[in-house]
Amino acid sequence: MNPSISDFEHLDRYELVGANASPYSRKMLAILRYRRLPHSWRIQDPATLPSDFAGQLRLMPMLRAPDGKRFECDSTPLAYMLEARHPEMRSIIPDDPAAAFLCHLIEDYADEWCTKIMYYFRWSDVDAARTCASWVIRDLRPELRGAELAAAESLFFNRQRDRRGMVGCAPQNGPLIEAHFRELLQSLQLLGGADQYLFGTRPSLADFALYG
Repeated sequence: MNPSISDFEHLDRYELVGANASPYSRKMLAILRYRRLPHSWRIQDPATLPSDFAGQLRLMPMLRAPDGKRFECDSTPLAYMLEARHPEMRSIIPDDPAAAFLCHLIEDYADEWCTKIMYYFRWSDVDAARTCASWVIRDLRPELRGAELAAAESLFFNRQRDRRGMVGCAPQNGPLIEAHFRELLQSLQLLGGADQYLFGTRPSLADFALYG
């Protein structure tokens, strides 16, 4: 059951609007949870959006601060904004300047390149693509039923597969993407134990970007 608008209209917490299938939404939600910042999370479903959300640019995720009037987008600036507002609350930027530089570099790599790996594996295989299309549409449009639901899933399935070439995930790029993904996993395995992150024993912005 989707929550009502009134369930989220709090002035004392951040408001995050996104989608479960959005890697940047998962990244921001994980950051808010790790930093223990009070927040509300809602799917970008028109039925549950606040009344003042109309007319704003809808790029996922969108975040509004407790004292803010507008939602802001782009997960990287949003993460930096949280750092500036709450420097004492479980920072996700390494203290060492060299490590911080590498953190920012890896975060950019995850946001700009690893999302192509995600897109390739979601939308190249037909069965996986049908599952993803159903997941996304049922998440964003829970009111759809029957023929309308099937039509929306089919439309999104075709749209996403048609976009593969545009985002660099054309079939001929498959071997390169798969090989790079294996190299990434092998590199991450070198970190060791389950409590080991990229820059020590606490997660960084780069870790959250790779997670997303």
